[in-house]
Amino acid sequence: MGKNKFFIQILLLFFCCQTWASNGWIEFSPDGRVNVALKAEGKLIFYKIYGPNFRRSREVVVDSEKKININIDDFNFDGEKDFSIWYVDDGMGGLHNSQNFYVFKKTTGVRGVFPKLRR
Repeated sequence: MGKNKFFIQILLLFFCCQTWASNGWIEFSPDGRVNVALKAEGKLIFYKIYGPNFRRSREVVVDSEKKININIDDFNFDGEKDFSIWYVDDGMGGLHNSQNFYVFKKTTGVRGVFPKLRR
């Protein structure tokens, strides 16, 4: 019984680190101190970054009529969670996935790295 309880606690801890809220926001913590919230609405992705001493929000326009998907993972292998936005692009060249990566850095917050974003 003790091992099952421990296993359930580990699973709950895992799912608490990556929360899908009922209002459509996806929340996660890249480093345990800062929180990021993401939401897809049509062609827009909204994201908020908030920590002990700051709060930032941005929106990204995605040029697609297809469903927008969000992945959370450590894409640059620095031990902190990042996110990507991807969708299926079925243009004239065939069926492809188009994916944009956003990495978290303690000094700059979230930064788009591929494709290169203009500010």
